[in-house]
Amino acid sequence: MFPISLPILPMPATLRERLHTADHILCTVAEQRFHVATRAMQVNAESCRIDFLTETDLRPFQESLEQKVNEIIRRNLAVTGMTLPRADAEKLISLASIPPDAQEVGIYEIAGFNRVPCAGPHVQNTQDIGIFSIAKIKKSGKNCWSVTYTVQ
Repeated sequence: MFPISLPILPMPATLRERLHTADHILCTVAEQRFHVATRAMQVNAESCRIDFLTETDLRPFQESLEQKVNEIIRRNLAVTGMTLPRADAEKLISLASIPPDAQEVGIYEIAGFNRVPCAGPHVQNTQDIGIFSIAKIKKSGKNCWSVTYTVQ
């Protein structure tokens, strides 16, 4: 009797992977559109919060931010990661957000969209993220705006 070989099916992406990858898209969109800097990020059980440093009130742009992030998600872009020695990673991207004593750096790329240093979990394709929606935007300090979002 021959053993039965079953195809290995990919596991569905976890919420943490989906939120974390959506973070990269939102940060890039906000940086390109408003020239913001990301100050902090926090992934919770059901949502994520990102703090942006900017004088611009982001609340009037909530709908357009959601639309742009969902547009990128729908592009069906591959998400790949690699770990490189710091010296090699510095040739590819800025490592300003990485501690100076880190000898190896994780880099994730959303094909044709962005490349960022990161050690978090990610989906394999942007379409795995689902629908991105901003729950709220609020001022959280001088020149700091917090964006809380989720994916469904």
